Amino acid sequence: MLKNIIACIKNNKIVFILLTILIIYLLYTNFNKDEINMETEQSDIIQESFISSNEFVGGKDGYVFKNDTQGLGYYIDKIE
Repeated sequence: MLKNIIACIKNNKIVFILLTILIIYLLYTNFNKDEINMETEQSDIIQESFISSNEFVGGKDGYVFKNDTQGLGYYIDKIE
């Protein structure tokens, strides 16, 4: 049965070309999604050096709350 389907597709060149284009498109979009996900993950890793805050609202991992050069807020903790 599979051989018959393949033979039919080969005999109809338009269908063969369209299926080939569809497969290439699907592969391209799948690889493109992977690149977008990698960019999103990398941007999530970047920490802001300063988060302004008028009051202490709880600890933040990797930050200390203090009044320094940029004002009151959370600064990256340099001693980790």
